[in-house]
Amino acid sequence: MSSEEYFERVIHFDNPQFNISTSTSIDSIRILQKYDSDESGVVWDASLMLAKYLEHGRSINCNKSFSNLSVVELGSGTGFLGIWMATLGSSVLLTDLNLTLIELNLKHNKEIVCCDYVQTAIFDWLDRTSYQTDKFLNWKPLKHIDLFLISDCLYYKEGIDAIYQFIQWVLIDCRMDCQFLVSYEDRDDKAEMVQNFLELLANNKYLEVTTIVNDQLHPEFRSPDLHIIKIIHC
Repeated sequence: MSSEEYFERVIHFDNPQFNISTSTSIDSIRILQKYDSDESGVVWDASLMLAKYLEHGRSINCNKSFSNLSVVELGSGTGFLGIWMATLGSSVLLTDLNLTLIELNLKHNKEIVCCDYVQTAIFDWLDRTSYQTDKFLNWKPLKHIDLFLISDCLYYKEGIDAIYQFIQWVLIDCRMDCQFLVSYEDRDDKAEMVQNFLELLANNKYLEVTTIVNDQLHPEFRSPDLHIIKIIHC
């Protein structure tokens, strides 16, 4: 690894006691980002907001624990969001077309991320042959997955259509009792595509879509141009 290729971003826990590391001195995770990268090589604000929303929810509800959750992150990029969930005790599958940066960041955080909690898999949303219910991406049966995370992946029409089809497959075709959390940032050049995606979700009578409102978000990690929606089968 060349230091000229990467720069580090440190994200601190508000409540280090929630992480599963045995070391009390670890109060953050450190994510390597690429200088020369497309959208998958950095930690975007929508991912940070979603991570802090999840931690904030844990901090204000002491009975809420992530330790028994099975979580899949789609389009993981740097791996930040999935690694964050793993440090909070979830069993996590990180997926993307390229796993190089994800695996690099898993090694970079090996003191806090237990390998028993995290696996990686290549996943192409456009390839429907990889959709399986018996053992999703050779990880776990689909019925055992509690949460899918999608953060800042609404970039191009073909991909957005594939994300919608995947959500529909999981929640409607397979009738799974799980949820999707999707976070995204307003971008002028993507506004029409994102709006079409939201309308597809809203017009599907089998899906219930809820917008996470400001009062539910971390007070220091929210912005009018950042959004989180929750999607479940209704």
